[in-house]
Amino acid sequence: MSVIKRLEVTPIINGVGPATRLGGLPLSEGVLDAMRLSSSQSFRMEELHLAAGSYISNLLKVPGALVTCGASAAISLATAVCLTGNNISRIADLPIVENGPKNVIIQKSHRDPYDHAVTAVGGVIKEIGFPTSTFPNELESALDSSIAAILWRAGKTGDLLDLATTCKIAHSFNVPVIVDAALFVTPIERLDRYFQDGADFVAISGGKALRGPHTSGLLFAQPSNIRTAMLHHLDMDERPGTWTFPEGANDKTQLPRNGIARAMKVGKEQILGLVVAIEEHLINAEYSKGDLEINACESELKKVPGVTVTRVFDEAFMVDNLHVAFAKSLSADDLYLKLAAGEPRVILGQEFAWRGTLTINPMALIEGEGVKIAEKIRSIVKNS
Repeated sequence: MSVIKRLEVTPIINGVGPATRLGGLPLSEGVLDAMRLSSSQSFRMEELHLAAGSYISNLLKVPGALVTCGASAAISLATAVCLTGNNISRIADLPIVENGPKNVIIQKSHRDPYDHAVTAVGGVIKEIGFPTSTFPNELESALDSSIAAILWRAGKTGDLLDLATTCKIAHSFNVPVIVDAALFVTPIERLDRYFQDGADFVAISGGKALRGPHTSGLLFAQPSNIRTAMLHHLDMDERPGTWTFPEGANDKTQLPRNGIARAMKVGKEQILGLVVAIEEHLINAEYSKGDLEINACESELKKVPGVTVTRVFDEAFMVDNLHVAFAKSLSADDLYLKLAAGEPRVILGQEFAWRGTLTINPMALIEGEGVKIAEKIRSIVKNS
């Protein structure tokens, strides 16, 4: 009997895609092989981190890289670096910041629940602008000695400060800019653009567009900042006289205590698995797994009376989604709940449920599931 059956938990058909609440995406055999290999080996984790970071930064043509336990952790680490620099006392004191800058500027339109990644390590959010617009002078007037960083989010629209403008103004005050690009990774050329525009730190997910282990992410920054970030989350249970990280450190008495990101530990399985996922992505950037399922689902749904299907390109993940609208007699919430019940259990995207539409993302679908989604929708509509 499988462990799934022993736990008596029922799998679902994931029509949402790389969502944490649904466990992420199926992993390739190559990624799984790398994770299995890592489980049979032990490493000094600072050496593995440095080696993987160097390899990944060369692959992706970024200044430096650190594998993290998700994009949110990468934002926390970037914030922590901006709050402390290399000051060992400040690293030990977080999340308390008694001296020095601790405010992090964000445009009001860029706010979202992931801001906890900033405040969890001691940063204090300072909003500028309005929900639909932010002007350069509003950023300029907010920059003073209390500002540790600016958080800029990719994918936001409106009359807002773009990244290049944000960085130009920030750097004139010697303030670093952190980019939250969790979803907006592919095409990989986006990463180069973030740094061309002036970003100091870029945080991305490893388990979404890159299809790596779901609990993985990446922080990109200059190598010196990557090493400082490592001081916040590496296991520091060493004696000062035997401490070997960072390489070339002369004053071994400056061994810090375990930092605030110690709870954000990264396993060797996530590191090696993500390396292979990136390699696979670069070999086949036009990865089309799931397209057959979305095509089959669309074909069947178009035959269902009272259902309107629209194909929409998802710019974050570079895949086609289906937007499925229903007759007014059946609300999107009602349909969602009915799809999620019974057999098979189907979970669809709710981001447009407020306007009567559910969405289908193909990235997590396996063979035959596109038709199963359509068949269940047909059955519910017919009996409603």
